Amino acid sequence: SSDLRWLDDPAQLSSIRTTAIVPVDLNSLLFQLEQTLARASTASGARDDARHYQQLAASRRAAINTQLWDARQGYYVDRDLDSGQQRPALTAAALFPLWLKIADAGQAQRTADAVEAGLLRSGGLLTTQHDTGQQWDAPNGWAPLQWVAVDGLQQYGQQALARTLGVRFLRTVQSVYDRDGK
Repeated sequence: SSDLRWLDDPAQLSSIRTTAIVPVDLNSLLFQLEQTLARASTASGARDDARHYQQLAASRRAAINTQLWDARQGYYVDRDLDSGQQRPALTAAALFPLWLKIADAGQAQRTADAVEAGLLRSGGLLTTQHDTGQQWDAPNGWAPLQWVAVDGLQQYGQQALARTLGVRFLRTVQSVYDRDGK
């Protein structure tokens, strides 16, 4: 499996694998949607539907924590559908299970440590560790990913790292605005 998130060959956009990858961020968002549907079903009195969505959410949480958790490296990853193997790239997507409270305390700590060592830079959080020239890779750090990271880290008591990340990103935004007016 590749050490890149979406590409097998960084020089070839045609090597993109989005339809053959199980992404940790998308699955985390689906978990949140299943929980939301369970709550809405409960509120509307549809108990069978609520139970169904609660079961789906529980199954997805378990799958994320077994299939998308890389215990050796200590962070969440994507999985390649064709090979069945995890894709070992450290990406900002690893923080979605923290943001949506899927991780346990140990997983959150190890993920925070990996992110601090591998993705934290002077401007905030890198999206990935690889500069491929693509918008979803380094040196870019998208604002929504900064927010997911800060909020997720705070939920697991990682206040110092969350603050450092947030302040670094906001300083970058301010310096670009001061320089370019946008």
